[in-house]
Amino acid sequence: MMKLNKTFLTLGLAATLLQMPTSSFAQNAGGNRQNPLLVKSSLPFGAPDFSKIQESDYLPAFEAGIKEQRANIQKIISNKKKPTFQNTILAYENSGMLLDRVSNVFFGLTSAHKTPGIAEAQKKVMPLLTDLDNEISFNQKLFERINTFTTMSTTNSRARTSDSPKSSTRASSAQVPCSLQRKWSA
Repeated sequence: MMKLNKTFLTLGLAATLLQMPTSSFAQNAGGNRQNPLLVKSSLPFGAPDFSKIQESDYLPAFEAGIKEQRANIQKIISNKKKPTFQNTILAYENSGMLLDRVSNVFFGLTSAHKTPGIAEAQKKVMPLLTDLDNEISFNQKLFERINTFTTMSTTNSRARTSDSPKSSTRASSAQVPCSLQRKWSA
C-alpha cells in the first residue's frame, strides 16, 4: 500500500511539474519566508505546493529532517521503560516522518524535473543520507532495544518485526561486528 502511495505521489509530482512555469523554481526568497518543505501541506492528499518551493529549500529541509530523526532515535534508545511495540517499533517507524516527506518530494522531482540546481543539491544530500543510514543501521543500542522487544513476546503478532522491513533491516545490520561496521560505514 505504501509503495502504491509513493507511485501515485511521484506521478502527481510529474504531472504538476509539467504544468508549472519554470520561473517558479527561480523565485526570490524575499526576507523571512518559511521553508514550505518543513510544514505539512494544506493541499489535498498533502501534495506539496511547488509554487512556494525553491531549489534552495531542499538542503535545509534535509538537514532539519536528519536532525529530527537523530533526535527521535535518541529518544528511543534513551527510553528507560521496557520496550513495547508503541515505544520502540512504532516510534522507530515514525522517527523520520519529516525526512520521508522531504525525500519523497525531492526524489520525485529529481526523477521528473532535474535542473542543475537540483542536481547540485542531490550531490550534497546523498552523503548526508548515507551517513544517517549507517548511523541508524549500526546503532547497537537501537538494535538491542528492538531485539529485546522481539524476543520478549514472539507469540504476540504485533511483536513480530517481519512486517516492518525497516526494523528487521536495522536489526540485521546491528549484528555485524563493530570492526566491520566501521569499515563499511567509512
